[in-house]
Amino acid sequence: MSRKQRANTARKLAVGPVGPTAAQVMSAIASSKPKKSKKPKSSAPPQAVNTSLLKSVCSLTDPFCEDARGAKYPDINQARTLPYSGRALYTLSTDSTGYGSVVLYPALKFAYLPANGGSTAAASYYSAGVEVFTLPQASKYRMVSCGWRLSAASAPLYQQGVVSVRMFSGHTGFLETGIPVQSYNCPMAKDIPLQSVHNTKLISLKTSINATDFTVPTEEQTTYSPDTWLDPEWTWFVVSVVGGPVSSGALSIEFFYNMEVMFDITNAISQLVTPSAPMKPHALSLAQQVSQEVGPIVVEGAKDIGTLLLTTAKRRIKDSLSKSFENAMFP
Repeated sequence: MSRKQRANTARKLAVGPVGPTAAQVMSAIASSKPKKSKKPKSSAPPQAVNTSLLKSVCSLTDPFCEDARGAKYPDINQARTLPYSGRALYTLSTDSTGYGSVVLYPALKFAYLPANGGSTAAASYYSAGVEVFTLPQASKYRMVSCGWRLSAASAPLYQQGVVSVRMFSGHTGFLETGIPVQSYNCPMAKDIPLQSVHNTKLISLKTSINATDFTVPTEEQTTYSPDTWLDPEWTWFVVSVVGGPVSSGALSIEFFYNMEVMFDITNAISQLVTPSAPMKPHALSLAQQVSQEVGPIVVEGAKDIGTLLLTTAKRRIKDSLSKSFENAMFP
């Protein structure tokens, strides 16, 4: 055997036979086993709901909740005011045909306009506005939130007919003597059987950027002529009972008015005013989103408005937190 042949033989013995070694086989078996998938860790922080922000949003969107009592509007206004939450009860009566109608108006000097003659379902004529909340010493005021709760007041056996709810505003409204109470030509309309009207909630919404300006109560109109135009810069409602029981108490209407009130500096009550609420643009933006999503008319039984508004506000706040985090991470 030559020197070259002996070198080749020694090389073959050192390398071993052609094919995978034992270590390679064990490595292949290990790699073929299914691996447990690991859940990717979220880089987003836990979305804890800001309790203070949630209360601010609820106080602006839900006039029936406890947070709305004593609430102030969190804008740039720096005036010292006194929060005032008015509660009142009105009973809508019907005539001999089972018809009755009332205008629910978000104002301090008058809160409603009852029907005055012309008791037909096609058109109503209303008398002078009625002042429910008497604050004769108030120099200025503004609405923070406003709503009404409807409930059938007659005995269940006599709860016949339909309750027609129509929402209007100054931009889509009508002259005081020509409100089409049964028309669907309005931003929101709903017809509810009287027997199903239990805790039905109506919420007034802002229709203008001037809705939060302070108003002088003495400058508000309380008497009307046929050409009076209704425009409080908040939505207002016409509630009518059609074909209902002939009763002096067919429908119960509760008023929930949450306001900020100002007094002249010479008035002793002005010593009770407190500083304005801090500016919260985030709360104002979220409140607008919640109001648009929930809507102004909620019939209980289908949805509980308190739970609905609270849940919607929480979800909107969480969404805003997620967007804020994404914008910070990926500008």
